[in-house]
Amino acid sequence: MKEVIITWKQSYYNRPSTQFQNYFGLGDMLRGSLMLYRFAKEKGYDITIDTHLYPCMKFSKKCDSKYAEFIDKNPESIGMIIRSIKPMKSWIDDKNNWIEDKIFCMTNHGATDDVCKNEEERNFLKSIVEPNEETQKEIDNILSKLPKEYNVIHARFDDKKILNGYTNYDFDMFNTIKEENDILMSNSNYFKQNCRIPSVNLEISHTGYETDLEKLKNTFIYFHLIANSKKIKSYTDYTWTSGFAWWCSQIYDIPLEVIK
Repeated sequence: MKEVIITWKQSYYNRPSTQFQNYFGLGDMLRGSLMLYRFAKEKGYDITIDTHLYPCMKFSKKCDSKYAEFIDKNPESIGMIIRSIKPMKSWIDDKNNWIEDKIFCMTNHGATDDVCKNEEERNFLKSIVEPNEETQKEIDNILSKLPKEYNVIHARFDDKKILNGYTNYDFDMFNTIKEENDILMSNSNYFKQNCRIPSVNLEISHTGYETDLEKLKNTFIYFHLIANSKKIKSYTDYTWTSGFAWWCSQIYDIPLEVIK
């Protein structure tokens, strides 16, 4: 039986990451995993997922697989399929990308308007990001201090702003949409500290390039705090909806409102 091994990494031999290019966040990886899952199911291929080289997944319940050692020793065998460069199906159908009956790959294929079509797909993605016991305790501890029911305002600012220490924010930008039970979550600590909306004081970062494990754990925790909300109000500097917020909404079936 042929097998697709969905392999998460921060950098791939054919798309090496740089400070501002070819890095893929948690939303990207979840979307890509779902696209590969669907394709493998259609083909009748077995599916394995290995996330042990994607650092924030150290805080998940299961991040490695029986192929972990092979993945460590053979980085040139694991490609990132970019939707605008080489279509996913063509890559997987190319016999040169297979090792016997196995293919190790990841993709950024898809779009932010992709959705989980059924509970099976939701459960597949939930299984990837399920926290380990220690991290779940930290999540539960924070949840115990939040309102029983809360909304999240998720503010994703441009990565260059964060890396360059940008401070010229409009701290009143959410005044017209904020509600009493809103919790602000943002990739900008400066914005959280100066915006008059309650927030969870954790320093987070982009999971696609960050190596600091404390920041990565905080980001993983953030994802699950959003997953426990009743509604997500998502703002981003980019022209697309934040994949971090979007896929949290999709996996845990939470209403998402896009803030323009």
